[in-house]
Amino acid sequence: MTQSKNDLLARTQINPDIGLKQQSTQIPKFYLPNQKFDEAQLEKDLVDSDEQATIKEHFELGKKELAGDELKPLCSSLLEIPIYFGPLLLKKYNRASQKISMSQFTEVWKTQLKKLAPAARAFNLLDRDNKGHLVAEDFTDLMSIILECHPGLGFLRETDFQQRYGTTG
Repeated sequence: MTQSKNDLLARTQINPDIGLKQQSTQIPKFYLPNQKFDEAQLEKDLVDSDEQATIKEHFELGKKELAGDELKPLCSSLLEIPIYFGPLLLKKYNRASQKISMSQFTEVWKTQLKKLAPAARAFNLLDRDNKGHLVAEDFTDLMSIILECHPGLGFLRETDFQQRYGTTG
């Protein structure tokens, strides 16, 4: 018997209550804050042709600059994070303006976000002051965006309850 089969048999147990075999498994860690991609590959192509095509596609729909809500498709397709992070990207990396140009977005992608795993990108956008940790106040902008834009929470827009709902936790 091979080593892997022995390992599998060692982890398999019979549950006396129901008489079925159960296999114990470990859930892999899914958030790796220090995970980085291969540095050599990043140097080779900082923005590859597919990424550049995706960026151009979203900016060449008749607009030279995109506002926060218009960044949502780029968040899901390129950044691989929820669409609600679009306005946060704009707020963190382009504080002076309410819009971001294609060259500004490409620069942010190359220098700040491409090297990070998707979960670390979301963390980076939530961490407004680059503290290295999150506090409750870091979530207020995201909660406001979700409460304002999420179709399932539209009933809250018509009441003064929305502000209080966003602060409960």
